[in-house]
Amino acid sequence: MMCSCLNEVKKGEPRHCGNAKEDWFSESLLISPFDPACETKFNFTGDGRINPSQPNDHAAIQTIIKLRLDIPKLRAMRSQVIEPFLDEMLSPLELQAFVSGYLSRDDQGKYGEFWTTIRQLFGALAR
Repeated sequence: MMCSCLNEVKKGEPRHCGNAKEDWFSESLLISPFDPACETKFNFTGDGRINPSQPNDHAAIQTIIKLRLDIPKLRAMRSQVIEPFLDEMLSPLELQAFVSGYLSRDDQGKYGEFWTTIRQLFGALAR
């Protein structure tokens, strides 16, 4: 989730994450990206949408709303990252290698953008 959050918002761009929530804070309704269970609270779709894992999870719902995690810009960014994994020209072994590579840290020890989204959607295919 942290990969989708920017410190600065360019003029004319939609605000999201900390820039959107401003000073709103609710210990019971804000799911922190630092919470080890954070990624279990959300589901992602192949078109880049984010939803609460449980339909009645008020904290996940409010976190999505207050941090504006499902705005068109973030959906488009997620969708762009997902798209190569849907390439029908990839053989099952190529897809497995692609997923495994994406879910590994790079030379600087960092994960790729929307790592959690890719892990959730395709992680079962990784070696």
